Amino acid sequence: VREVEVSGRTVALDMTPLGLLHVSETGETRVAHDRETGEAFAAKLVQHSQGAAPADDVFCVDAAVGLSHPCLVTVIGVVSVPGHEGARVFVTQLCPGGELLDSL
Repeated sequence: VREVEVSGRTVALDMTPLGLLHVSETGETRVAHDRETGEAFAAKLVQHSQGAAPADDVFCVDAAVGLSHPCLVTVIGVVSVPGHEGARVFVTQLCPGGELLDSL
């Protein structure tokens, strides 16, 4: 996945080694940029395992999109990846400075 359409924006994922922010059991997080404005985001590529409940994910994401609070990371949107069943890209506000757990 190199770019996604989310919330009326074309967001390009940085697939270079420098664009990789984090790797976990559920996927990887990369820097992404709005093609038009250059605004930076974080994009997490997630592949759901069999037995996962994607309907629950959709409910949680729908609840999170549009929330605005200084203590929450803003969810820009989530898109399914065509041709990759269960794969999704979560586009969120980019929070520079590392992992949240590093700050706790």
